[in-house]
Amino acid sequence: MQDKFSQNDFYLIEYIKSAKEQKPESFATLEKIFYGSIISTILLKKNISETNKNFNTTQIFFDTNFMFSVLNLHYSYIYKPAKELFELLKLNKKFQPKVFDFTIQEMVGVLKGYIKESYKYFPNVKVDSIYGNLKSQGWTVEDCIRFISKIEQKIYDLGIKIAINSDS
Repeated sequence: MQDKFSQNDFYLIEYIKSAKEQKPESFATLEKIFYGSIISTILLKKNISETNKNFNTTQIFFDTNFMFSVLNLHYSYIYKPAKELFELLKLNKKFQPKVFDFTIQEMVGVLKGYIKESYKYFPNVKVDSIYGNLKSQGWTVEDCIRFISKIEQKIYDLGIKIAINSDS
């Protein structure tokens, strides 16, 4: 059986063993990436109905850009595919959508940037950025402040749980 593995395979196996023993937090992250990769592969399968759909409850953590899309802060050509995926995930109660608190902090940081930079954008000039989209939607500085103050509630209203990271 050893003949079937390359030297790189052995390095990868050793890295995983080392991470599990010496850095359990890193191993947990690696494990989540691995499971996410499996789920992604299954969801991208041409005929998903052939897949055994008996998942245990699976936590899915969304990143900042995905959350911006789910909250309609990107242009529609960006947010529509993300929202479609989000709606598919919500249909299956085995998936538990989550976002880390530090992701929300990052979102708030970006939105605070709009408060400082909004004067640089014009409603009728499309700039491929969140700021450009917010300006085209008519957002004022006050709208942004109001959104930031309610961001956690908006996330909860979507059925997304907020995971508190003890390191943040």
